[in-house]
Parts: sequence; C-alpha cells; structure tokens
Amino acid sequence: MGGEEEMKNNEKGQIVIMVGAFMFILLALFALAADVGIVYLWEKRLQRSTDAATLAGGQDYQQEYSIDLKPQAEAQEHARAIAIQYMGLNWGSTDNVTVSFLDELNDKVPGTDGIAETVQVDATDTVPLMFAKLLGIHREQIAASAAARINIRGGSSCGPPESSRPHPW
Repeated sequence: MGGEEEMKNNEKGQIVIMVGAFMFILLALFALAADVGIVYLWEKRLQRSTDAATLAGGQDYQQEYSIDLKPQAEAQEHARAIAIQYMGLNWGSTDNVTVSFLDELNDKVPGTDGIAETVQVDATDTVPLMFAKLLGIHREQIAASAAARINIRGGSSCGPPESSRPHPW
C-alpha cells in the first residue's frame, strides 16, 4: 500500500501545471483575437476615409474642370488638396496618401484624349498592436485604395448635350 500513496503524492502538482498551461494558451488566443480585431477595425476606418477622400476629390475635380472651366492641372491640384483634407477629416492619416488622376475611361487606346476621368486615392497606415508585442510584433502596416470615375464632358456642364435634351413642346 505504501507504493500507491507515494504515487498519489508524486501526482499532486500535475493538475496545477496543466491548468496553468491551458490558461496561458487561452490568454494567448484572446490576445491574438484582440489584435486581429484592432487591425480589422483600422482597415475599415482607413477604407472609409479613402472612400470619402476619393468622392470629395472627384466631385471637386468635376466641379473645377467641367463646370468652372479651370485648366486641368489647376483643377487636379485643387481636387488633390480637397481629397487629402477629407482624408484627415474622416479619421485618416494624411501622411501616406497618394491622389492620382488616370486617363483611361473613354479612350479606345488608354491615354489618348488627355483628359483624366478617374480619381484614385491610395493610403497606408500603421496599426499599433497591443498583445503581439509579446511576440516581437509591434505594429502592422495596412493599405486601402479607392477610385471614382468622373463624367467629364470636354469643359461643358455635366448634363446631356443640347441635341439630346427633349424639347419642351
């Protein structure tokens, strides 16, 4: 009988070690879930900011170029400033933002008419992580992109051409 008692005494601390190991694994999984959630939220925030900046820049570009008849370079520069401003207003970082104007929409050969019909905003940001620091990962780089096509009608208003409008009678 002495052998059984010795065996029981040797096994007393095993459950504590197992519970401790499982608690550590569970805590690590919760930490991973929290960091993944933070990255996901920051990505969505950056995408919303990029979308808002693209729409604001595109609307401003259309207004400046098509309706106010400003030169294309001047209209693009003003639209670029508006897009970056809206990026900042919508909780986005304005440090790593690129606003570009593309000429490809109605061209049979891209770039042949010289009129930029697409505004594209690309942005990157860095997400500080909370728990992944324990694994040596301090931050995660994220990126978002959005593009808007603009109805440019060679300097005229954005409505249909005069010949296609119905007559009032």
